[in-house]
Amino acid sequence: FDKVNEKQVLTREHQTLVVNGCLSYKRPEIACIALLQLQGAMMPSEIKRLNEECIILEGDSPFLIVKGITKTNSRRRIVPIVFHSEFIQQHIYDSIKWLNSCTDTAHSHSLKNLLSDLTSCKGKYTSHCFRHTFRTNREASGADIVHSATIAGWSAKGAGVSEHLLNYGDQGL
Repeated sequence: FDKVNEKQVLTREHQTLVVNGCLSYKRPEIACIALLQLQGAMMPSEIKRLNEECIILEGDSPFLIVKGITKTNSRRRIVPIVFHSEFIQQHIYDSIKWLNSCTDTAHSHSLKNLLSDLTSCKGKYTSHCFRHTFRTNREASGADIVHSATIAGWSAKGAGVSEHLLNYGDQGL
C-alpha cells in the first residue's frame, strides 16, 4: 500500500496567530482571503467568483453565498462570517479583484507566505490546510457534521442547501 500523505492542520496556537495577525498583515487582500478560508473552508476559486449579491456582511448575521459554478453541487452553500466581519467587509472586493488578476500559483504562493510569516513555520502550511483545519476544528468541538459539511461544502447525508434557499439568503436560514 502507498502511504497516504498526512494532511496539514493549523495548530490552535497557529490559528490564533493567523486570526490576530491578519488584521495588521502587510497585504490585507490576502489576509481577507485567509480569514474566509479559515472560517468557511472556502477555496480561492470560490472567493474570486463572489459578486455583490453574494456578499451580505452587514447586520447581525453576516454571510457569503457560494453559488453558480462550483466543483460539486454540495459546494453551493451559505458561509457564516463569525469573526473579523468588519475587516472582511473592508477588504473583500480588493481580495476578489486581486484573485481575478493573478494566477492560481501566485495566490497559492502569497497565502503560503502569509502562513509562514504569521506562524513562523516557513513552508509548513499551504492555503489548502485551512479546509483540513476547518474539519479538525469541527471534530474537536463536536459540532454537528451535517451543519459543518453544509458550511464547508462537503458531501454528507442531509447536508447542503437548495438553490431555492440560496436565493433567500439570511431570510431562508
